[in-house]
Amino acid sequence: MQERHFICYAWAERAGVTGNRAFALSEDGVIWETQMDKATYDGMKSIPPAGAAYGGKPFMSSIGGSDGNTWEPVGN
Repeated sequence: MQERHFICYAWAERAGVTGNRAFALSEDGVIWETQMDKATYDGMKSIPPAGAAYGGKPFMSSIGGSDGNTWEPVGN
């Protein structure tokens, strides 16, 4: 069975010190970002769950992720 979707995440090693945003790359090549307004990801202490940037709907101009954060495409 093949996977139908993938997403890759990047976040700060030390939230608030080395960065204050998290990023996701969706399978369609769009880079999404969040200011981590609800859930904060910090090095290996707190990592995004697989569906963090996916709110159960196809990616749109901005989405409310399952992590409670708002994810928006970079550059918009």
